[in-house]
Amino acid sequence: MLSVGRLRSRVMILAIAILAVMSTGTWFALSHAQAKQQVNGADPVRIHFSAALAADSPMPTVSPHIAGRWQRPDASTIEFLPEQGFAQHARVTVRIPGGDAGMKSVAGRTLAKRTAVRFRVGHWSTTRLDQLLAQLGYLPLTWSPAAGPVNPAPGDAAGQRSAAFSPPAGIFTWHHGYPRELRTFWQQGQQQSLVLKGAVMAFPTATRMRAPPRKARRR
Repeated sequence: MLSVGRLRSRVMILAIAILAVMSTGTWFALSHAQAKQQVNGADPVRIHFSAALAADSPMPTVSPHIAGRWQRPDASTIEFLPEQGFAQHARVTVRIPGGDAGMKSVAGRTLAKRTAVRFRVGHWSTTRLDQLLAQLGYLPLTWSPAAGPVNPAPGDAAGQRSAAFSPPAGIFTWHHGYPRELRTFWQQGQQQSLVLKGAVMAFPTATRMRAPPRKARRR
């Protein structure tokens, strides 16, 4: 059973329901991020149960281990809020405990066995890099968010991390005065775009950023 939902923080959750038989023989439905590939690494990991959880129910574990916390939006739902998100291409496993020491409902029922859900985080979007460089004035274009999608504020760290994986929709517009030939070197969302490469090369010079020192090679 597939379900799709949107959190208030612009987070899209693709979920797959996993049905696990409880020790009593009744059904206990769980849902969890399922996109399998290209998952937004900044999204919360949400698990929904078909019954209210006991206050002392153990929590699932997430690997690789990252800073974050579990919370309960409602009596039958828990979600893991990553502090800074998972790294690009990370292979994530969520293990939901079962058996006598497993997840427990208010009625005292537990999952019959442990359940593991796996997915892989996607990569940062080149389109988002285009958007940010345009907003900062490093491209010969402007970018404006489309009506509807929420563009995270500069100080919204969580929103910016989410947008790095899943950028908001918007429109690029060329500034006046640039030759038409320059447009042939612009490819939105493509790393091979020469206009983007020039902007990336200019950014550290303008901001006086320095590359980290190289480690000495071992002989």
